[in-house]
Amino acid sequence: MGETEWGFAPSGNIDPCGRLIGEDHGDGLCMGNVHLGMDPVRRCQVLAHRGNRNPQCPDCP
Repeated sequence: MGETEWGFAPSGNIDPCGRLIGEDHGDGLCMGNVHLGMDPVRRCQVLAHRGNRNPQCPDCP
């Protein structure tokens, strides 16, 4: 999550997983935008706190 797989919202926002796109406001776990690039600080924050606590994460292909 957020390392080898990303989710891309219709707005261009980059999330750590397609399942986490949600409302697509750029808040939450958004790590950047395809038009503006990846925010390296935000990406490191997401990776440091991810933990894959969602029970669906271990079963995701």
